Amino acid sequence: MTLGQNIKKYRTQKGLSQNDLSEKLNVTYQAVSRWENDQVEPSVDTLRKMSSIFGCSIDDLLSVTDDVTPKETNEQETPTVHYVYQETKAQLALCHDCNKPIYTSEDIHRMKVVTRPAGRGHSAETREDIVCTSCYNKRVKAAQDKMKREQDEYIRSLKVRRIHSFIWPLLALAITVIVGIVLINKGQKDAGIYTLVGGGLFYFWLADVILYNNCVGDVFINIATWSIKLPGVIFTLDLDGIFFLIFVKVLGAILSFIVSVLATIFGFIISAAIGVFIYPFALGKNIKGTPDQLN
Repeated sequence: MTLGQNIKKYRTQKGLSQNDLSEKLNVTYQAVSRWENDQVEPSVDTLRKMSSIFGCSIDDLLSVTDDVTPKETNEQETPTVHYVYQETKAQLALCHDCNKPIYTSEDIHRMKVVTRPAGRGHSAETREDIVCTSCYNKRVKAAQDKMKREQDEYIRSLKVRRIHSFIWPLLALAITVIVGIVLINKGQKDAGIYTLVGGGLFYFWLADVILYNNCVGDVFINIATWSIKLPGVIFTLDLDGIFFLIFVKVLGAILSFIVSVLATIFGFIISAAIGVFIYPFALGKNIKGTPDQLN
């Protein structure tokens, strides 16, 4: 008899069903069925528990004999062979990356992967991948390498912005200084002084805008986009009414243009004045590599 047949024999002798035996062993009844069909072998600990339940020894469970009547011969009886069976490990999961089975909970790692970034009208979509420890370490290293490359690229872009914030403002300042000196030499002292002051303000304004880590550009845009909204025009459906409508529309366009020009000049003056004080902090922030804006 095989091991499975022995288990079935002792179970039926005890009047136990497969479900009863599974409950006593803390396993499923399918496991008991597979043992009795010799598809899977129980572990040594399970055999020890079964021998205690059946009231027999482990050797009795492991004894393998042939169900035939022995011949009456003088031949020596074949000795009983004892086998030790080990239960097959249960597969808990399958690695998403390498497709290898995972048998222990310590080797299971769950990682969320963004399949669709968040956008207008929808939230981010993610999936959960189950990977083994080896693939988990590879993913972590790949993520760290990607982050390092992004940081290096970001530091490089900061350096480029810093260099440009020196070159172009200095070039503009040199031009305004030359123009201011020429105007002063020609006797236009007030115009020359205004040019020099405007060149100085433009230097700090342009440098702050190029650094792009402060609020100067936002202040300028918010003020420069000021506009006026003209009320609706009531007119008659005749020639005079149409001419009146055209006149009001043209006048409104001219007023809107003037307001836009004045708002742009005012926005430049205000943002440039703020930029004079913000520039040292913006430059320091660029050197340190901190991307947050000064608000």
